[in-house]
Amino acid sequence: MKIRIRSKETNFTLRLPTGMILNRAGIGLAYGFLKGKDIPLTKEQVLILAKGIRDFRRRNGPWKLVDVYSADEEQVEIWI
Repeated sequence: MKIRIRSKETNFTLRLPTGMILNRAGIGLAYGFLKGKDIPLTKEQVLILAKGIRDFRRRNGPWKLVDVYSADEEQVEIWI
């Protein structure tokens, strides 16, 4: 996973191993966060979603999950 933030003042990139984010421990943390926000997903659904993301990435390589531009010419990209 790669998170890139670009603006006039900064160019910041953070790289994290995708396996570290999409393992059972990472999914457990995500599920706890979602549960606290009243998002109606079960733990099994979150595990299936993470497995689907891992399988897609294995078959197709890295892909851009988020690409956001602001009016101030700032950009945020998240690659999985």
